[in-house]
Amino acid sequence: MSTAAASGLRARPATYAGLFVLTLSTLAYEIVLTRIFSVTMWYHFAFVAISVALFGTTAGALLVHLRPHWFTEERVKGQMWRFALAYAVFIVVAISTQLSINFRVEANAGAIAAVFWTCVIIAVPFTLAGVVVCLALTRFPDRTNRLYAADLVGAGLGCILLVLAFEHFDGPSLVVLVAAIGGIAAFLFALDARERKGIVLGALATVVLLVTAFGNDALHARNKPFIKILYTKEEKDPKHRNDAWNAFSRVTVDGDPDAWGRPFGNGLSDTMPDDMVVNQLSMLIDSTAGTVMTRFSGDLDETDFLRYDISNMAYWMQEGPDFHHAAIIGVGGGRDVLSAAEFGAERIAGIEINGNILDLVTDTYGEFTNLDEIEGLDLINDEARSYLTRTSDNFETIQISLIDTWAATSAGAFALSENSLYTVEAWDTFLDQLTDDGILTVSRWFRHENPEPLEMLRTTALASQVLTDRGVENPRDHVLIYEGPPEGPVGATVGTIMVSKNPFTEDQLRKAEEVAEEMQFTPVLTPTYENGEFPFAELVQPGGPGPNLDVVKADISPPTDDKPFFFQMADLGNLIRQDLPANKQVFRSVVVLAALAVAVLILAAVCIGGPLYQIGRQTSHRGRTPYYLYFCGIGLGFLMVEISQLMRLSTFLGHPTYALAVV
Repeated sequence: MSTAAASGLRARPATYAGLFVLTLSTLAYEIVLTRIFSVTMWYHFAFVAISVALFGTTAGALLVHLRPHWFTEERVKGQMWRFALAYAVFIVVAISTQLSINFRVEANAGAIAAVFWTCVIIAVPFTLAGVVVCLALTRFPDRTNRLYAADLVGAGLGCILLVLAFEHFDGPSLVVLVAAIGGIAAFLFALDARERKGIVLGALATVVLLVTAFGNDALHARNKPFIKILYTKEEKDPKHRNDAWNAFSRVTVDGDPDAWGRPFGNGLSDTMPDDMVVNQLSMLIDSTAGTVMTRFSGDLDETDFLRYDISNMAYWMQEGPDFHHAAIIGVGGGRDVLSAAEFGAERIAGIEINGNILDLVTDTYGEFTNLDEIEGLDLINDEARSYLTRTSDNFETIQISLIDTWAATSAGAFALSENSLYTVEAWDTFLDQLTDDGILTVSRWFRHENPEPLEMLRTTALASQVLTDRGVENPRDHVLIYEGPPEGPVGATVGTIMVSKNPFTEDQLRKAEEVAEEMQFTPVLTPTYENGEFPFAELVQPGGPGPNLDVVKADISPPTDDKPFFFQMADLGNLIRQDLPANKQVFRSVVVLAALAVAVLILAAVCIGGPLYQIGRQTSHRGRTPYYLYFCGIGLGFLMVEISQLMRLSTFLGHPTYALAVV
């Protein structure tokens, strides 16, 4: 290294700038991949981009180490711009290839090959970037500290700018924009190398990629992009009425606003009159989580159908002159807001973390939804726990209605998703914000081709634990559970659990019983009745759910902020022991995660472990064991800190993308 420095290999300002821009692009590419993967594949794959990025950059550095004769001093600067240029080009190749793969999670050779091929293709740009970064940090040893500073600052800025750029670009177009930034890096490295060919090619690539990015985004606004999502979660992606992206999600809108039809609702009673028809548009978040926008003119007679929905049972118990304030967690298309208005809430706080959803509902389709016609409505763009912790208001009702609505029907799509709304700490906050007679009402899937209502069982255990922690002697007096009509629009039933700070009053219990009988909803658990089909009563015994959590083989323990994985109800230990619950679908996410881990490990073993083994056979390792342990410790510690902070900050910041950008 000192020989290189002594011979005159110097890092000029253009190299610092090139490294800054390249790492900015690389980190932005890593984060944008997590967002695209969460749309095109199940959530399990979103953060595989982190593993593949680490694998790719390591492979690039190893290539420099194994082939020193390729990277001689006189060729280094020329190679830096060439590899940076290849990085920019291969980003476009990689994303185009990945978007063309109909990714399926199945136990067959084709699906397994798709996992490996996806990992390989997205790793190529990271490998090329890894070569450039390694050359920059090893071939200019007298400037390593300054170059590394440029590396870190560029990477950090890339994380921030990516989140901001998502406000203006769709996902595929943003990937091309990230590639264009890589082209700028190639141009800057070529300037330092003083190679005219590189300067021209770097500039040309940058211009072409910028035109492509902005052009594709403009065509996306017209619903005619040439680089686009082709498949989403094992299905061909149709043409959408509207398609909006941000750092939280991709939101699509479909349907005919003038078409009349039966209201959409997963928990609507069969007793709803046949002549109740509405205009509705469907809204999908990340291609799976569904909600609807309903045409509304301000006349509450248009929303009478909402009285037949099981998710609104709590409103029947609160309706009257004392129903002052309702909080809706997850506004979505505005359906729950209309429900609160239908039952006479004087004030409604609609809390929605995703700004794109609020823009679509109030601006793009504002003349369709007309939510501004609802008196006392306050739409709040905020994370629900954060807002409810800060507000001084108290509510008669807090409603969480089918948030993450595809969790059951996708067989574990969100199992590895941190969800800070379904934790002991979150529900304790929600109960704090209720009035003395207030009700926290939560609707979740009850049955869907599954013999056990695991989501509702876990929700019941969560409610029981929170109440027990608050000093309640008999949680059952504070819990009501009802199941909706069979086979809704997606072939599933919905269960609604209602939790009160104080024991339910006789009037509230009588009203719930009357409504359930009229609407033909099935009682599951009340203070005086239990449906013996499932072990709900065991979970609300005095002392909390702890002694009875083994009533089913799945993990239905109450989630906490330290383990906020509400939908993850099994692990590899269950699979290895063959300790399978009746609902084997809960293992899909475990199998997927294991397959991903195996894929990355095999790639690492072949591309990194194999070459290192060959080097080991040619050199002596005597006395190097402490160094190996030292660097293994650094790597292990780094990843453990990163993963733990991702989980913690996902709760604090409200979304994994923000957490990833910050970490």
